[in-house]
This record gives sequence, structure tokens and C-alpha cells, in this order.
Amino acid sequence: MQDKYEVEWQNAEILNKPNGRPYIVFHNVNFLERIKDIDISISHSKENAVVYVVVEYE
Repeated sequence: MQDKYEVEWQNAEILNKPNGRPYIVFHNVNFLERIKDIDISISHSKENAVVYVVVEYE
């Protein structure tokens, strides 16, 4: 990684809560204490998928 706030796709894992709502788990990153909230929207078709993520920092 170039700097301490860069995240590569391999550093994030999208999982689902029991109610189906997605959440994100970060691996090998060092900025989690600054994150206040994360909103995730996932959509897909037969051929494509898209994820929209909004991160709110302190």
C-alpha cells in the first residue's frame, strides 16, 4: 500500500448479518479507529455486480 489510508480490494470482506444486511470486515488495515460509520449498497445482475460504499470518518 502507498499510504496508511489506502485499501485494496483484498483488505475488505463483505458479509451478511442474519437479517441479510451487508457489513464490511477489514483485514490488515490500521485506520479503523477513525471510522464512524459505513454504509454499503450491493446490486447485481446475471453478468455484473456493483458495490457502493460510503465511509464516514471522525
